[in-house]
Amino acid sequence: MSVYANHDDLNNFFSTANITDWADKDRDGSLNSNEQGAIDAAILAAEGIIDGYLVRAGYAAPFDSSSFANLPQRLQSLIQQWTVIIAGYHIYSWHGLRDKVNPLEKLYQQSIKHLKELAAGLSLAGLSANLKVSFGTGINQNTPTDQLGHLKNDAWDW
Repeated sequence: MSVYANHDDLNNFFSTANITDWADKDRDGSLNSNEQGAIDAAILAAEGIIDGYLVRAGYAAPFDSSSFANLPQRLQSLIQQWTVIIAGYHIYSWHGLRDKVNPLEKLYQQSIKHLKELAAGLSLAGLSANLKVSFGTGINQNTPTDQLGHLKNDAWDW
């Protein structure tokens, strides 16, 4: 189940007519359950992309619905917009494989650029970073580097 955006958010941003047109793979003018499912899959995939960048930036993602609802409204809106743009791009792409150019490409690229900047250190005002210490030298991603007991047998001369 999606947390950051839903069908209504896609329809509000791109219009119901566009989303219906892009997702209507059988071209019958309405969305069947498989086509609705494709929209849900696009939203979940977009959330996964965003979560990946948020985690790389040091934030405690993915957010569940209650923690997302507790974010400042501006952050909710920004994350929702990224989700909608990325999902809309993918829905259009699935529809428009016959098109040489995806008209959403520039909007999509701009959103990905923002997410890459976030992962590279740009912070989000109002969102606390996940303060767990980890520089990739722990036993795994969930074990911080300040637990050094695992280094006993790794050829270090202590």
